[in-house]
Amino acid sequence: MLQENGGQSEEKHAALKGLSFWKKFLTILVSSFLVFVISSAGVLVKIAIEPVAEVQAQSVVCPKDAREEMPTLVAGEPDWSADSSALSQYEEYLKDYILEQNYKVFPQMADIIVDSIHNASREYNISPLILIGLMDVESDFDYMAQSDRNAIGLLQIHLPTWVLNEKNPINLKKVGIIQSATDLYDPQKNLRAGAFILSHYMKEADRRGVEDVAAYSITRYEGGKKNHHAKRVKNAIGEYLLFYQKQQMIALEKTAANN
Repeated sequence: MLQENGGQSEEKHAALKGLSFWKKFLTILVSSFLVFVISSAGVLVKIAIEPVAEVQAQSVVCPKDAREEMPTLVAGEPDWSADSSALSQYEEYLKDYILEQNYKVFPQMADIIVDSIHNASREYNISPLILIGLMDVESDFDYMAQSDRNAIGLLQIHLPTWVLNEKNPINLKKVGIIQSATDLYDPQKNLRAGAFILSHYMKEADRRGVEDVAAYSITRYEGGKKNHHAKRVKNAIGEYLLFYQKQQMIALEKTAANN
């Protein structure tokens, strides 16, 4: 009987020892997996933020006579606000990005949006990147978007402030950008209105000596008072830059394969 109990005790001890081994093994495995996930996330965040930080560090608007001193928005690429040809090489990629972001947008409308960005950015000397990021966040490229706060269109123009407020000296109807609120469903007029409003806040930032003009103007545009309101827009800009770089690589690979 003692031998039998002793045998059972040894078997139990061996089983517990084996269980302890597997617990340690699983703990090490899970810990290693978590380290890998956290490290990978850090790399992804770094990749997403670096292009945005580069955009954030630079001025998005400047007087025409100082344009030669304005740095490029992305290293090694032309300044999109520099002249009429600066955006043309990006138009195909931008259309693809819009269609990928919102499957409800049909190709012809995407063409109109790209053309409207091009024209508005040139007229008000604002980087198209800002308009792209703001549009992505505000309406997801939906030209018929309307919020519960009575904001309309691609750049979500706030009607009570910019159309219905007759005391506003730069009311959009007074300055001749639109004739009625329904005009803001037109992508070209909406983009022009949004760029006009942004340029107003950029001039305000310049008068106040604000260092980060882009963050200030975007935050004011969205009705906020702190620059963290601009982070979503700058993240959206970073996403587009990553998409653009990816498309460039695909194009280069196709060219190399054909040669």
